[in-house]
Amino acid sequence: MSTQRAMQVTSATRQAREYFLNASNSDTSVRPLLTFYGVSSLSRACLLLLGKHGGEQDLKSGHGLKTVGWRNVFSGDLSKALGSIGELKVQTCDGLYLDLVTHTENYMCVHVNSSAVDWGLEYPTVVSGAEIDFDELVSRLPDLQDELTTLGKTAKFYRVSSLKFDQENGLRASLTSRENCSGIESYSQRGYEVECGGNGSIGLKAPVDVVNTHPPQLVHSYVKARFNLIPDLHLAEALWSGCSEICMTFKLSFFLGMLSRYFPTHWMAFVNGAKGDRYRSLLLQAQSVVEFSYPVLVSELLEYRLKDV
Repeated sequence: MSTQRAMQVTSATRQAREYFLNASNSDTSVRPLLTFYGVSSLSRACLLLLGKHGGEQDLKSGHGLKTVGWRNVFSGDLSKALGSIGELKVQTCDGLYLDLVTHTENYMCVHVNSSAVDWGLEYPTVVSGAEIDFDELVSRLPDLQDELTTLGKTAKFYRVSSLKFDQENGLRASLTSRENCSGIESYSQRGYEVECGGNGSIGLKAPVDVVNTHPPQLVHSYVKARFNLIPDLHLAEALWSGCSEICMTFKLSFFLGMLSRYFPTHWMAFVNGAKGDRYRSLLLQAQSVVEFSYPVLVSELLEYRLKDV
């Protein structure tokens, strides 16, 4: 690594640390925005350390995400608008997010009943223009399980009891679910063999070519890790062609940061418990998920991908 690149990595990392530190000591009114700046700076440090481009000057400007129709959702009565937050959408565009997807190869580290990374999974590159709404994103995050239940939203993930993958047998997984397994049908349509048993048990099988073409959407529970060390692995309902947890968490932080930045009245209404604030506990827990898990996700990705360099 050149001296110039080392300085770029160090500067971005130092900024990220200060943003996260200041966010943790700030009032809730601005905490999500400061956290998002920390997420952005840490993402830049990650890309610079991976070194798959010319350097800081070659990183695209802009967040790489943009809001879609938020003013329409938030128009009119405040209490009604607060209850419509699940309809908020973001769209992928040129910028930091697409750089993150591209240069990390949309890669995620997988823990199977282990504190260590057992193996990695690479998802297809996300194209510009892809959209997702807030409900679709948070419904696939296991660390929001209790808040989703309280809110009356269906959790779109299934706990992985066991998972094996090899070139001869492909993927074999055993899952459990609090809900029925109707949502797992998205995998049947992609060539997976799904077996729904009693007591919420689900079996999932797929040959190597199916897994390579349609990789499973895996997610972990980092905030509620067992013994504070072992993140529980879950299979989420299919999301496009797949998305790494780093990219999912980046999007979650963008949602929260832009909500507090451009709609402070609505954000403070949630914080203060105004009429119609049914998303309040989920939003606050989502903020905690970003603060805790994003540095962990970036750290383990870099350690896993650079260990043989």
